[in-house]
Amino acid sequence: MLLILTLLVAIIPYYHPVSAVDAAQWTPVNLPTEGITGKWTLANGSDIRYLTMANDGTLYCYANPSGTTFTLFKSADNGRSWTTTGKVTDVITDIAALPQDSKTIYYAAASRVYKSVDAGNTFFPLPPNPGGAGSGNVLITSLDIVRLDNANIIAVSTIDIDTAQYGGVYLLDESQGMSTWVNTGIGNYDVYRVAFSPDYINDRQLIAVASNEADTFTISKINTMNWGQWVSKARIPGIVPSAAGIAFPDNYHGITVNASFFIGIATGADSGDVYQVNSALASTASTAKDLHIGAVDGLDAVDIAGLATAGNTIIAGCAGSAGVYLSNDNGVSWTQCNKPPTGQTDTCVLIAPDFAAQHRAYAVTGGVESAFSYSIDGGLTWNQVRTIDFLLVQSEIPL
Repeated sequence: MLLILTLLVAIIPYYHPVSAVDAAQWTPVNLPTEGITGKWTLANGSDIRYLTMANDGTLYCYANPSGTTFTLFKSADNGRSWTTTGKVTDVITDIAALPQDSKTIYYAAASRVYKSVDAGNTFFPLPPNPGGAGSGNVLITSLDIVRLDNANIIAVSTIDIDTAQYGGVYLLDESQGMSTWVNTGIGNYDVYRVAFSPDYINDRQLIAVASNEADTFTISKINTMNWGQWVSKARIPGIVPSAAGIAFPDNYHGITVNASFFIGIATGADSGDVYQVNSALASTASTAKDLHIGAVDGLDAVDIAGLATAGNTIIAGCAGSAGVYLSNDNGVSWTQCNKPPTGQTDTCVLIAPDFAAQHRAYAVTGGVESAFSYSIDGGLTWNQVRTIDFLLVQSEIPL
């Protein structure tokens, strides 16, 4: 019996009493302070648009959160955290960053363009009302900039929302000081997007996506020539845009025979799409080929809110959803992403400079759960980094 008791004691686990030193220790954690000092801002109901990257990787976007009156946001850490910048309260219609200088940022409101030379910390206004914008239902729709001979040239497009009234394309050459905007004379068109050729220093080409309220046209201007004088117009019949985008392939040169680029069109009625424009000299009509990006889903047309290219890849963001379509063969075939960005509408896409090596792209959306998302597989799957519809808050998510 003594032996049995000894064995039982040996196999029973020994539990020593918990001392004060071993007890669980709890410490208070301070909740973040509201506002920029706490690196968070309530942002219910925001829509995020015009995602733009400066040449140092800093991201800018427009958002209209209910928790603040400021509308221009900035991220210096790949979208992990966002702060308001420049104390901007305007309804922004476009944002542009000068490729040669990370500190030079422009944004357009309905009637005026503003410039920053300190990475968006402060802005000053450029001459007002290009083409009468801000009055008579004339609005600025897009903005682009180019550096030429050590000075910047700014281009804006405008529309007139009245029937049978039109906007145009206007230029401001900063080498001339604070001069007035110059009408480029595009004619009776509402212009939804204007862009300088990426090789503007050599080809001097300016391209517009425009409408005569019945059809859509892409129209080109070379140097001081008239619109359509050197390169002919391409016509898309029966389509009137509500918004448009332009994306250029690598090594684009505007006066090369059969030079091609891509445009994305939204109509507000899901009758838009991505088109490949093949340019021709004025004696022959240029063409716009409908790429039917939604055919993989049985759709004849898809409104496009964002368009970006790199190498053979084209990424298109949908206007009516958070969907993304992509092509890896210059638009010949298309597939829909496996996992879309978080959000509901107006998917704006941006391809990172390291896309060829890292396959990285970014997207912002509008509507319920609008967010900033990223992809590291060329646009097939998207992961939310920041839900801007709830909080703009610093994160430790690695990118």
